[in-house]
Amino acid sequence: MNHILITGTNGYLGSHLARYLAQEGHSVVAVMRREDANAQLHHPNIKIVLSQDIIKSDTLFANIQVVIHAAGRAHRRSKKGECQASLFRNDNVNLTLKIAKSAQKNGVRRMIFLSSIGAAILENDLATMTHPIEYYWNTCPYRTSKLVAEQELNAFAQQSPGFDVVNLRLPMVYGKNAPGNFQSLCTALQKHIPLPFASIKNKRAFVSIQTVCDFVTRCLDQPDAAGAWSLCDGNEISTPDFIRALAKAGGYPEPVLMPFPVWLMNVLGKMTGLEQTVESLVGSLHIDKTPLQKTFGWSPTKTIEELLYDSFNN
Repeated sequence: MNHILITGTNGYLGSHLARYLAQEGHSVVAVMRREDANAQLHHPNIKIVLSQDIIKSDTLFANIQVVIHAAGRAHRRSKKGECQASLFRNDNVNLTLKIAKSAQKNGVRRMIFLSSIGAAILENDLATMTHPIEYYWNTCPYRTSKLVAEQELNAFAQQSPGFDVVNLRLPMVYGKNAPGNFQSLCTALQKHIPLPFASIKNKRAFVSIQTVCDFVTRCLDQPDAAGAWSLCDGNEISTPDFIRALAKAGGYPEPVLMPFPVWLMNVLGKMTGLEQTVESLVGSLHIDKTPLQKTFGWSPTKTIEELLYDSFNN
């Protein structure tokens, strides 16, 4: 049994991890910014703590062995006049590093940081393109903040004996009631809204909340888990096939997929500032599972279609 502190348990990832790990027999401190009955964290192994400022509450880390950092700024609209880069830097980089320092100071041995596959994409872009990092803060502050947070955490861990960091790079996370693009797709299917995706011919990796929870348990005690790991399910499918599988699993009407030029989607995405959203729908995304198999002796055993069905029917 591990003593685990999880941030962001008001959110989808944090609340699911808290419930899953508690059911697995671990002792969980679930840190929430506000009371939330929807989080459903009623379990004898879960202690709910309301904290607006975790870094000022050193007592939260007492007897904690692992911190799972699931809190952070996602793709939320900012108020007029606010700088997106500044907001993402503060919430996803500065606060993350402060939590790591507080955890290490209080004897925590490992931090698991829920990052984004966008960090891996940006890392590759930085290695192959001439744009400086400041360019990406302006064009894609979310994925930039995730990559910079990883780099800051790794640098801190290298200077902190007995403390290490596991960075989990996640593609789109799905499951019943998942937020973001997945929720938008469910709403469109429920209302039987035609979707302009019939012309998309891609292959994308996705990851279910079940896969995330299962793999996180592997990271708790694995001696050489430190590093960056890209996580996905057992297969990769096209966006239209994902939508069809989602409709079948969720009991939605047969989706109405209309043809629409992919090149025009990309143009519209650039014109409206939704370039990354469009890319996540029309582009391909391959994730190599070999590193996970070599280090953890683990690989996802279920397909996206099976996991979608499980999400809605188990």
